[in-house]
Amino acid sequence: MTDSSDPAAAVRSMMDQWLTLSAAVAEKTLQPVVGTPAPADVATRADIAALSDRLGRIEALLVALAGAAINRSGDGADATAGAFVPDAKIGARPMADLSKITEHMNVIGADGVHVGTVDKVEGDRIKLTKDSSSHTHHHHFISGGLVAEVEGNDVRLSANGDVAVTFEEEA
Repeated sequence: MTDSSDPAAAVRSMMDQWLTLSAAVAEKTLQPVVGTPAPADVATRADIAALSDRLGRIEALLVALAGAAINRSGDGADATAGAFVPDAKIGARPMADLSKITEHMNVIGADGVHVGTVDKVEGDRIKLTKDSSSHTHHHHFISGGLVAEVEGNDVRLSANGDVAVTFEEEA
């Protein structure tokens, strides 16, 4: 109950009652039609990078297991040549030797799609030429952790081209 001598308090009380009633009406009438809102379940860049890293470790373990299976089969093939050999840190995959990467090499996704052209290596990142980037006014970088192998004039990534470009970092 409000004091009739304070009109502002009476208005506040009526507004509170109106808000409470309108919320109850909206809940009863709209929720069956609209449904309960789902929480935002969108992967972040960090989520995708972590998933890519996990997939890379799984891939490396599969290579190691395949090599061990071939060696046990006794067919004489050396399946461990160039294959990942697990160490005490299960799932570890050594980073590719970035010192083999030189200027103007092609950066290729795991699916064979051209991602860019190497300008140079800076630390643990590959700097792409401006003209090979989607934004020609500045350089983009690819993490060295995405490099699966360096072969001939190609830097092959462990991620498909369309996924690798989502990991590009701007200068």
